[in-house]
Amino acid sequence: MNRRYQRTASTITSGGNRNPTNADDGGDQDRARDDNLTGPADHTGQARVDHAFAQRNRAPDLKAIRGRLYETLSWQSPAFAEYGYGPDDDFRIEPSYETLHGEVVIFIDRAIGRKRLDDAERTATVELIDRCRAPGANLAVIFNGCDLSGTGGLWRSTLRDSGTHGSYAQVRQAGVEAITFLLLVTTLVYLDFAPEISWDHINFLYTS
Repeated sequence: MNRRYQRTASTITSGGNRNPTNADDGGDQDRARDDNLTGPADHTGQARVDHAFAQRNRAPDLKAIRGRLYETLSWQSPAFAEYGYGPDDDFRIEPSYETLHGEVVIFIDRAIGRKRLDDAERTATVELIDRCRAPGANLAVIFNGCDLSGTGGLWRSTLRDSGTHGSYAQVRQAGVEAITFLLLVTTLVYLDFAPEISWDHINFLYTS
């Protein structure tokens, strides 16, 4: 029996540009979008702490936002689907659903395909995650790389070595496949971002 993992998406780019202008400058447009996603006007969540990170020069690609999800956020990462590819292997095992609810810290790494963290970035990561911690909070690390990649492995090992799992109720990771799933199954969010998005590869959930 042959099986393999499904990879159905890769980097989501803005306007077809992997390095869009002002992507990392932390300007007013970025802050406005954060408010739109988790601000008080959004019934699904309310942002109470937005750490754009005072040490921006040390870690410009790292950011943490703390807030509350009043509805359960649920997703699958197609990267973890298993399916047969031989002539007689027609099975498919869907990936498990992952969920977040309640007090949540969203940690964002905007660097594309990160391979390592230097000392300043590692220190910034620990400081950000520790600063946002709250009793019973959950942590989600969102990174700009495939779920099954060196970037995903880097964040798994970094969180494990820093003792983060003992500080949060649960820890989740989401790479571009998981982000793609969330984007494509959430119609209003997709319509909001669609003019700014191009695709390296067409996802199986995507229809033109």
